[in-house]
Amino acid sequence: MSHDALAGRLRAATPVAPESRLTLVETPSVLVELVRFPTSRCLTEIPPPARRQIMFVLDGAFRWSVGARSMVVDPNQLTFIRDDEATYERFPTPMNVLCLLVNVAPRLANRLWRPRTGATDPFDVRIGRATPALQARYCAYAAYARNGTVPPELLEEDALGLVGAATREAAGAAPHVTVRAARVYAERAKQLMAGSERMIGLADLARRLDVSPTYLTDAFRRSVGIPVVRYQLQLRVMRAMQRLPASNDLTALALELGFSSHSHFSMAFRAATGITPSRYRELVRP
Repeated sequence: MSHDALAGRLRAATPVAPESRLTLVETPSVLVELVRFPTSRCLTEIPPPARRQIMFVLDGAFRWSVGARSMVVDPNQLTFIRDDEATYERFPTPMNVLCLLVNVAPRLANRLWRPRTGATDPFDVRIGRATPALQARYCAYAAYARNGTVPPELLEEDALGLVGAATREAAGAAPHVTVRAARVYAERAKQLMAGSERMIGLADLARRLDVSPTYLTDAFRRSVGIPVVRYQLQLRVMRAMQRLPASNDLTALALELGFSSHSHFSMAFRAATGITPSRYRELVRP
């Protein structure tokens, strides 16, 4: 199934479909797949993978549980999955998740993530924040890898570059010291944002969570590291990157994503990625 078909089915209001996988590159070092999988209201156990994995979420969201820890995972986060532990996923509203999954061979994983004194192991942190620059990088990778016009050796090199960049971002992000209540409200806010196609105003978001806007702003910033408004904007830019390859009308896309105009959309997209929406579309189209 093509990337566009996967993304289309992801957005369609249809019953949850079985998991599907599209292999983008397979070498002795890495296996890169484009995966669409369903989430449900049930707590579903995911068996340990054969290799260590980094999941780059392209669209959708789910609640990921490892042991006693539970987190909402959306396109603004990187997920580091061990090869020796089962995890669980669910979401209150059943939806499909589209992600780029990079599986790293054991020998390479031992070199990349060899324990070092004082170093942060991303597989202990489990979740890292994806910057807009990295998001643009792996969204473009998924698009041009699917097009089939790039040699496998270059795809492998770029995949390893993504692994390195994700590791550096996870290791460089200091853990946020938060009280439990702040973390809980931040996770609930992320869940509401993930289920909305449009941007939710701060006052409305605080009302739904039954807290003051001031408290929510402080709790979210302390727990996640960035303001709630910027977090939502980053989610919308990610949605735009998924839809741009198949979009011919940028103004219609901008309004669909909740931007006030084409110029507002272009300004926000360029501020996040460094290029305009039309230029990004040129780069990722076959």
